[in-house]
Amino acid sequence: MDNKALNFLTRNLCDYDIDMVIPKNGDIKKLGTIIMDTIAGKNKEENSQTIQDIARNLLDQGAEGILESCTEIPLIFPKQRLVPVFDTLEILSEAVLKKYYLLK
Repeated sequence: MDNKALNFLTRNLCDYDIDMVIPKNGDIKKLGTIIMDTIAGKNKEENSQTIQDIARNLLDQGAEGILESCTEIPLIFPKQRLVPVFDTLEILSEAVLKKYYLLK
């Protein structure tokens, strides 16, 4: 995740009193590789395991949920979860639809 996206998320979540637990630099690099693999159509079993390990590390650091802040992450992250997972694309699309239909 680049600094611009990270700053955007941090600033907006802070407005709602939500603190972020950010993956360590090594984990961010792993996530970048996994995302590029997914875009290239290379869904590797170890990528799913790596994402689960990174999520577990975040939970160990105090995270109470996982924010899937890239459109490729929901394609890889396991569907059966023990913690709340928030898909930013789903959240955004629901907000747009609500706003659109409230304006009509």
